[in-house]
Amino acid sequence: MASRARGYPRPVQLEHLVALLPHVDVAAAYDAWCAEQGSTDVDAFTAHLRETGVMAAAGFVTAHATESLTVSTPDELDTLAGLSSTSTREAPEAPAPPEESERYRLLGPIGKGAMGVVHLARDRELQRKVAIKQLSGNTDDALVVRRFLGEAQITAQLDHPNVVPVYGLELGNDGAAYAMKLVDGRTLAEVIEDAHRDDDPKARRARLAELLETFVKVCDAVAFAHKKGVIHRDLKPANIMVGPFGEVYVMDWGLAREYGAEHADPDTSAIAVTNASAAETQAGALVGTPAYMAPEQAHGRNWLLGPGSDQFALGLILFEIVNGRRAYPESQPSAVLKRAWTASKDRYDPYASAELAAIADRATALEVPDRYPDVQAFAADIRRHLRGDETVALPDDLFDKLRRWMVRHQKQTLAIGLTVVLLAIGLVVWSQLRERARLAEARVEAQRTEAALSGFVNDVAQRGQRLANHFLWYEGLTEGLVGAARHAMLRGAGEATTYSWSDYLGGKGPAGIVQSPHYDRPISPDHGVTACSPRAPAATCQSDVGRLGTLRQHMQRLFAGGPEDTVPTRSIAELRKRIVDHITPIQWVYVALETGTMFMFPGASGYLDHKYDPRTRPWYRQGKKAHSDGAPRRRIWSRPYVDMMGQGRVITCIQPLMDDDGRFLGVASLDLGFNSLIDQHLAMPDLPGFVASYLLDADGTIMITSAARNAPYTRPRDSTVKDDGLDFGAFGQPEVRKAVQEGRSGSLTAESPEGPRLIAWTRLQHMGWALVVVADRASIVQAEPALRPRRTPPARALP
Repeated sequence: MASRARGYPRPVQLEHLVALLPHVDVAAAYDAWCAEQGSTDVDAFTAHLRETGVMAAAGFVTAHATESLTVSTPDELDTLAGLSSTSTREAPEAPAPPEESERYRLLGPIGKGAMGVVHLARDRELQRKVAIKQLSGNTDDALVVRRFLGEAQITAQLDHPNVVPVYGLELGNDGAAYAMKLVDGRTLAEVIEDAHRDDDPKARRARLAELLETFVKVCDAVAFAHKKGVIHRDLKPANIMVGPFGEVYVMDWGLAREYGAEHADPDTSAIAVTNASAAETQAGALVGTPAYMAPEQAHGRNWLLGPGSDQFALGLILFEIVNGRRAYPESQPSAVLKRAWTASKDRYDPYASAELAAIADRATALEVPDRYPDVQAFAADIRRHLRGDETVALPDDLFDKLRRWMVRHQKQTLAIGLTVVLLAIGLVVWSQLRERARLAEARVEAQRTEAALSGFVNDVAQRGQRLANHFLWYEGLTEGLVGAARHAMLRGAGEATTYSWSDYLGGKGPAGIVQSPHYDRPISPDHGVTACSPRAPAATCQSDVGRLGTLRQHMQRLFAGGPEDTVPTRSIAELRKRIVDHITPIQWVYVALETGTMFMFPGASGYLDHKYDPRTRPWYRQGKKAHSDGAPRRRIWSRPYVDMMGQGRVITCIQPLMDDDGRFLGVASLDLGFNSLIDQHLAMPDLPGFVASYLLDADGTIMITSAARNAPYTRPRDSTVKDDGLDFGAFGQPEVRKAVQEGRSGSLTAESPEGPRLIAWTRLQHMGWALVVVADRASIVQAEPALRPRRTPPARALP
């Protein structure tokens, strides 16, 4: 709230009024009242609001109860004490014997502090015993007098059950004094020392709980002072009194001041350590008690002190309550200050509560933001500990949460325990009765499991036979193509019209070229395409091309049907559509000669590669090697490789082409699409628990796998790139590889991160290859009988 030229002499009080009267323009009303009355007394203005009915009785009390403390200015304190504001400091002298006032009769001294002597006195008017604290030393020292009178004013205005009440201020010829409640008890330091003398752990825990109850009362008093805008600056066990009936009082507010003030104490510009004990209050340049100072206080930065500094002192007191000794155990103030600068507390005792240690550690954090938000939060965490609740400083793990619940709910815990015991007894009895039934069920389940696994293995064997028939079908087509090629080469007329790749690219191709969505290019379903190696003689190439061109109709008929087709294609129109839409696993059919000439069907534009030589391709080399090895079964299947014509991965059936004398002339081949084989034979979504399938060669090397359906591949840039086929590596189970190498079929269960896997494999007899299927064993066993593998329909008869 901004100040005005006339009004707001005490803005804090007006702020309380604004908060209590949100619907009233308090500032305007105050200005109007000041103009009318010629006064700026906020208390009188508040009384005016009550008399006129603007403020209710409850609000009137709250306005006065919640306002900040008011401490007289130095000049006002000097005037009150009868001192000149220009008084200089002189060496303190021994206090003169106090003079008795009309009201109080002094009975004798009780104790002595940094600034005053406390006397026991009798109140003649009310006939009660009180304590009189009289200023000691040179009463002409203005700073000492101000502090003493400020202590009296602050203590009197801290109207809290745990702050010692002040009855009145006495100013006489022998100096200033004030009367306060006589506290019959011991200091907290004495109580702590007495509690830790007990060797009985149970008694020690009980005393600790009592100490903590006392300590939270101290925190309440300090929190109240902070709410009033005052910090104590000298909190320690010696300044806390504990009465015989549980009374707790925070004493000695001589160093207290308003926090956040723009000025610092005039005598705290530097730290000067005296020869006093580290546990005694320093009233000179060092303000406070070194053994209970926060780091910022120990560094002499008194303008930075605030509620967090008092909280730090309270944390050190909590350390002393828990351990029975000070956190800074050294006796010399200089050594204590070195610890205080870095908040280096001593170690906790082994038996100390971890929760209380965590609470004390947070309250005594080196940096103020790392401490509790305020003393109330600090006290709340201690109360949580006393109630057995989870604390903010040390949150519970799952075990601690369960332990706390059991401690709080002992009846429920006992009931649960008894219930568990009764259930356990019942379970033992029931389990004996259930065991026989379980054994019978286990026998039935074992039989059912065996039947399910056997059915799965049998189904894999049937699928393997179907796959073998599939390969035999295309081997038969390849053998027929070899016969037709031999006839064309040895006895053909060589009059056929042929077209090269250049013809297809240059628009000179045959009539009837259509765009094929599968081949992703224009193709001819009636004609093929020829290619000659650049190293072949032109005359030889022309002669060979003319002979091979006569094979186009034979090659076209190879696309008429497959082993799964019950009725082969009859009409030319249907056959053309079948080729264009690729309703067959066959990708390409071709014959390549040792002279470097090749004829391929269907006709299409390919790489305009003048270096292309079919004799360098992997399928040709495999066919030629089979002839040179003199293998009894000349039909072979290549390893998968990437088609240069852009049809992805293919596997080729190859058969050498020979003349009547057994001389090698070339090879006849047909390509089957890699993905077509996967879709028709290796992908088995109808099998329960199907994971993957593999086609292994006789050495146990993976030829095709269903897992590679959409795997990426690299297309060779030209025919000069060496391509030995795709390598999927060896099958991962050594037992399976060994069985395949030995020509055995079988099954086994293998563990995997996802659970047990059933691996079944069956040998393709005529090839030496094996079909391997991997499935989740649990899914096979749990499948409904209707979903279990059944007998696979037989494949179509071989051509």
